[in-house]
Amino acid sequence: KLGLSALLAYGFVSNVSGVVAVSSAWFIFSKRTGLSPLHPGQKAAFFTMYAGFTLALNVIRPARFALSMAISPTFDKIRKGIQVRLGVGPKTAATLMIIFI
Repeated sequence: KLGLSALLAYGFVSNVSGVVAVSSAWFIFSKRTGLSPLHPGQKAAFFTMYAGFTLALNVIRPARFALSMAISPTFDKIRKGIQVRLGVGPKTAATLMIIFI
């Protein structure tokens, strides 16, 4: 029933998780080394730190999935609202959600 909205919700949760992981790894790396990960010779060390955050995201994947399912009804309401207001189909409404949310 919430297939498309569940997919959109999972994409949202996944993207937010990814942004938090990159931002956290960047902040901690910069704080510890005093350098940007973009500074020459620092990418390998940064990617090692980021790999730890990626591992943590994989460990909490069931919780991310559960959160996605919990917010799917909200995404469904938003998608249906876009459909009604703009007079578009579900796929177009989903595409607009991907672009703007």
